[in-house]
Amino acid sequence: MANNYKQFRVKNRNDYSIYLRQLIIQVKKSLLRMYRYKNELQIEVEKLDLLNNPEVKINSEVYEEWNDKFISLSTRLLNLIGDSQKASLSYYKFRKVLVKRNEEVRNLLGTLPKEINELLNSANVSRNWALHQPESLLISHLENIKELWPSNEVERYFNVFTPVYYPTFETYEGKWLESLFNEVCNNYECHKEAFDYMVNDYEKLIESHVTILENRHKLRPFESEIILPKISFDIQQGKYK
Repeated sequence: MANNYKQFRVKNRNDYSIYLRQLIIQVKKSLLRMYRYKNELQIEVEKLDLLNNPEVKINSEVYEEWNDKFISLSTRLLNLIGDSQKASLSYYKFRKVLVKRNEEVRNLLGTLPKEINELLNSANVSRNWALHQPESLLISHLENIKELWPSNEVERYFNVFTPVYYPTFETYEGKWLESLFNEVCNNYECHKEAFDYMVNDYEKLIESHVTILENRHKLRPFESEIILPKISFDIQQGKYK
């Protein structure tokens, strides 16, 4: 039988430790970046004095660059924490699926506290909603224009199909950036809470306190590193070996 490279086989405690260690590494790196960006955004919010001036206008490029930056990180963290797909690497899968398969590991780690279980469920729902474009967004748009647009514009929208207009904005209300900052702060705390419990599970698995240290390199080489996602892509396409 051909090797199934799409899934990492977990059989014993070492396998579980290897799986969880990789999650800890990836989540830790992403959390550090989110923390840095969060602090930089806080400086921007305070400079604009948005708490006292929520109506201030912000250049669209400023808001959109911040938003894009956090979407990238949030997507990565939601995948690492809340993905439930069969071949995913995630804490949700680790706790909800893999741990149940091994009695020794299940007894070692015990049952998830209610708040962590709810956090993982919320991450899963958010991940599934955020990582695709649901048709409900189109329906929401249609319902919204019926309430806000003049009736003649609504009639035109439903019956005239060229030209196609796409909206752009020169500025955003300051509330947009304030809302983004609040969302980032909340997301960071939730991801950090999941990470801390991840580490707690890991210490139970290895039966020892774990030290997490930065391993700094002067240079990240391209050729030897870029091959990793290429191999992963080939594995997903069934073309590896």
